[in-house]
Parts: sequence; C-alpha cells; structure tokens
Amino acid sequence: MQLPNGIVAHSTSDKGPHYVTYEEFAAGKPVKKVREVPMSEYDATLGRIEQEVSRRTGYHLLDNNCETFANRVTGGVSES
Repeated sequence: MQLPNGIVAHSTSDKGPHYVTYEEFAAGKPVKKVREVPMSEYDATLGRIEQEVSRRTGYHLLDNNCETFANRVTGGVSES
C-alpha cells in the first residue's frame, strides 16, 4: 500500500509487515496499481496499517502474505 508520502507498507517473508520507500519496494521494476482506497476509507486504512506493522505478525506463504496483508488493510477479505 503506497502512502501519500511515498512510503510503502507491505509484508515480506523476512520482515513481516513493515514500511519501505517506494524505490525499495519497486526495486527497479514497474509497479502496478491494483486498487485505490476511497478517501472515505483512508483514515481507517491507515489505522489498520499501523496496527499490522506494530503487531509484527509473522509472514506465512499461504495465510499471511503480501496479498492478504494488502487485502486486510484496505478493508477487504484476507485472502490470497
């Protein structure tokens, strides 16, 4: 999830949920926007991101991966 300040919240197998710069996230590759969070959902989404990052839940390939993280913080179903 890209935040307005250019920081990206995402989840990886080595760090779980965390923040990186857009450049670190992209790693020189093109990035595709999958969905946009409506402004009416923005504050709730930021709150969910902060919860996920502070909880430091572990990464799991099937149950808690980058896609389930993105779905969960944007208010969707936690599935991949």
